Amino acid sequence: GNVLEIGGLEKKESVKGGLEGLIVGEVLTCDKHPDADKLKLTTVDIGSSIPLNIVCGAPNVAKGQKVVVATIGTTLYSGDDSFKIKNR
Repeated sequence: GNVLEIGGLEKKESVKGGLEGLIVGEVLTCDKHPDADKLKLTTVDIGSSIPLNIVCGAPNVAKGQKVVVATIGTTLYSGDDSFKIKNR
């Protein structure tokens, strides 16, 4: 058969950070935050034994949605700015 020979591999990131730390989860519950009109209290299943409690500012978040979750320690980038996700 044919043999394909590779001279080398080069890592290339089309998205800064390479999406490391981002996973898909499912919103299990979504309730109004008692102290902030624009925030929601959610629980999100990311496949671990215990769902995550996440305070969310997205106005359209709802129970049953599949969402991208930036886990603790993930660094997100916007141009030259970066933001590290922390447990608060």
